[in-house]
Amino acid sequence: MQTLLFGTGLGLFLVGLITGFAVSALRNPRMGLTSHLEALLNGSSSS
Repeated sequence: MQTLLFGTGLGLFLVGLITGFAVSALRNPRMGLTSHLEALLNGSSSS
């Protein structure tokens, strides 16, 4: 169970890093920034 939680947190953290590159290309950059920060914060807290 602990390994699954760690893997999920790591995956969410990596998705957050990837979305950080796409923030400026989105139609609504503020919403992209919000999703980027949420993925980073939630991914790092569950790892």
